[in-house]
Amino acid sequence: MNAFERFNIRSLSPTMIAQWDAAPATLILRRLYGIKGKANEKMWRGDAVEAGLQFWLHNRTREDSMANAKALAVDTFWQRAEGEVSDEIEAAAAMVPAMVEQAVMAASDKTVPLMGTQFGVEAFLDDVDVPIYGKIDFLFEDKSIIELKTTTRCPSKLENVSMSHRWQAAFYAKARGVPVNLVYVTDKKSATFEIMPGDSSLVLFRRAALSLQKALAKTEDGEQLLRSLSLNVESFYWDDEMRVAYEDALEGKLKLLVGPGTEDLAAQGYVTFGKHSGKHISELPDSYLNWLMNPKLSDGGFFDVPKQLQVAISDMREAA
Repeated sequence: MNAFERFNIRSLSPTMIAQWDAAPATLILRRLYGIKGKANEKMWRGDAVEAGLQFWLHNRTREDSMANAKALAVDTFWQRAEGEVSDEIEAAAAMVPAMVEQAVMAASDKTVPLMGTQFGVEAFLDDVDVPIYGKIDFLFEDKSIIELKTTTRCPSKLENVSMSHRWQAAFYAKARGVPVNLVYVTDKKSATFEIMPGDSSLVLFRRAALSLQKALAKTEDGEQLLRSLSLNVESFYWDDEMRVAYEDALEGKLKLLVGPGTEDLAAQGYVTFGKHSGKHISELPDSYLNWLMNPKLSDGGFFDVPKQLQVAISDMREAA
């Protein structure tokens, strides 16, 4: 069993490696304690502009393609927001139509059909024990790739590009063996940078992955690892929820869900997956416990709930 498998990590992603590099404690909270980062207006904006560009690429010959692409993008933004409203959210939504227009202009030289979006790609890095997996934004039939980023400040040169974005594009270029167009759009302009399969940033990308591998290999205790890591609290990976989770983890209020010492959590009645991860079955509604006992999925299949957890539920109900 390698260092990653000890903590139930079967693959890495460019985003995970970038998070480890920028704010390692937040990655440990996410992967070992099950803390999920909260989606925000910047993420919704990115999803929205991608949806608009995808629509335009499939319908570019229609007269109303641009108008409908913008409308779809705005609808997508508000669907992601799920009714949440603030000044920041409304400001981000207002940028979406112009960003779609800039994205369309940046991609207008693509004359071949779009083959797919969110196209999965997997490859290994030397000496890293698990594969790296990611999803390409736009893959075209000539094998060309666009990675799309929305921003309020467009980089003027490659040296100013976010390293995490460059790592992502460089990994896709390496995995597919073709250059990747890393495209930034604001509501006023765009910039495109060609990232080659042998981009120099891959050296540090691999080093960051190896650093995570070494840290997991050396620790016998996820909490001990968390305590040893620098915080880098100015990183955008930190938010109020993450800060509270960090304190709770150090004070023992937050359950470690994976890794050495957590093998008996299911037998003790703790859920280690889904929206209720980290909670004890005594805290959960009967409707969810009933589903855990008969975990049927919408496609007719069944979710793999640990048998020990089902036994714990039965024992608790019998004792009630």
